[in-house]
Amino acid sequence: MWPFFGRISSVCNKEFLIKTSLLLGIFLITTEGIFMALYLTFSPAGATYVFGLQGRYFIPLFMILALCPTFLPKGTSPLEASPVLAKPCLMRILLTLFMLYSLYTLYSTLSSRYW
Repeated sequence: MWPFFGRISSVCNKEFLIKTSLLLGIFLITTEGIFMALYLTFSPAGATYVFGLQGRYFIPLFMILALCPTFLPKGTSPLEASPVLAKPCLMRILLTLFMLYSLYTLYSTLSSRYW
């Protein structure tokens, strides 16, 4: 994720970095809390995966992450702040890699669990 913040320090101030880091920290801690709560509640002792985990539990977290660009100084677009977002070709490659990784993860998880 840090390549996205490559040029951010030159465009943004410390306040933006602090607020964004705080939001990312809240996101990570809450994600771990969701995993831990479901593991302790629904998974048998010593299970290698978490029972009952669904994507809907993470929707509010992504809404929180959507606040990050609002911390940019006025007149600064997110495309200016990140050199990665400014290159459409690179964004397409990253999106394709993410989709392939998601497909692989889905296939390997379902095949290990049900076959």
